[in-house]
Formats: sequence, C-alpha cells, structure tokens
Amino acid sequence: MGRAILTIILSFACLVFLSNHWLLASSEDQKWDSFITQYRYLIQDEKYELAERMLNNRFSEMESYFEGESPAQKEKLEQLSTAAIDDPKRAEELIYFLKASIQPDPNEFAVGLTMDILNSVEVMERKQVIKQWTTIAPTLNYFLKPTEIQRVNEAMSHYQSSESLETKQFVMQQLELISTESSEQRKYDAFIWTAIIIGTTILCTLVYVGYRKYKAERELNKEKRKLNS
Repeated sequence: MGRAILTIILSFACLVFLSNHWLLASSEDQKWDSFITQYRYLIQDEKYELAERMLNNRFSEMESYFEGESPAQKEKLEQLSTAAIDDPKRAEELIYFLKASIQPDPNEFAVGLTMDILNSVEVMERKQVIKQWTTIAPTLNYFLKPTEIQRVNEAMSHYQSSESLETKQFVMQQLELISTESSEQRKYDAFIWTAIIIGTTILCTLVYVGYRKYKAERELNKEKRKLNS
C-alpha cells in the first residue's frame, strides 16, 4: 500500500511540475508566434522600415527569451537578424528560425520543413524549389545534422545545374533520408526516456521499501533492548 501511495505522489508531483512549466512556456511561445506573424505581414507588404523597427524594438526581449539556449543558437539568431535588416528579402530565413525555436520539438518542425520541400519538388518549378530550400536551409542546418543538410545541398546543386528526372529523384531521396533517420532517432529517444522513467520509479520504490524496512528493524531492536534490560 505504501509503495502504491509513493508512486502516486511522485507521479502527481511530476505532472504538476511539467504542467506549470508547459503553461509558462506555451504563453511565452504564443507571444512570439504573434510577433512572427506580424513581422511576416510587414515583410510581405514590403513595409521594410516598419519591419526593421519592429525587429529592433523587440530584439533585446528576444535575446532574453533565448537566454537559456546555447551560445550557437543565440549566435545564429543574431546572424539571421542582421541579414534580415541588411537585406529584407532574407527575412524569411529569420522567420523560419524563430518559428522552429518556439516549437515544443524544433527538430520535428525542421523535419516537417524538409517534407514540405519534398512535396514541392514534385509539383513546383526548379527555381522555386531552390529558393525555398535556400530560405529554410539555415534553420535546418542548425536543428538537424549538418551532414544530412550537406547531402541535400549537394543534391540541390546538381538539380540546379541540370534539371532531369535523375537529379530530381536524387534530391527527393536525400530529403526522404532525413525523415527516415529522424524517425529512428525519435524512437530511440522515446525508448531512453521510457527506460529512465521506469528506472527512476523502481529506484524510488526500492529506496522507500529499504527505508521502511530499516525503520521497522530499528524499532524491533529497540523493543528487544527494552525487554532485555
């Protein structure tokens, strides 16, 4: 009975902690999602001065949001922000990076972008596909394995030089590989987390049982000493 109660208490505590953390993060992410939408509208309407002013006004706040992230991610943010200010046509590169950064799972979002490109290869003109890839490549290069992106870059280079069924299929194969490898990685990560959760629960239960046993033996020894005195 005691072990069951302990397990329930631990599970409830974890759920409360995760729920509070998720609610805080979700509220912050929604705020930045709104910013991204407004910033994109300004870029699409070619209101570049307003877009630049909006970005500059919020950049210090944006840096605070990224404070807990890696130095490489903050450096990428600054790099793409500077590029967007210097050349508003590159603003979409920053937008995709921000969109990925506020996702609960940025890697999954990045994989989704590669699937969008894969669909585009089948229906869009080569020039549009290359442009779309160039726009999302900085985001993918950060959140996915650089070796995977390099393979697609090489395939895109061949496709740009020569549009043929062979080069087109080669691009599609490299994009599909990203999805396949990412899916296998997610399965492995899920297995690891499951093992950690189960292992932690077992360990806590064993500690609790050991403590109860130690306490019971100590009380028993006290009683024996009283009887012998």
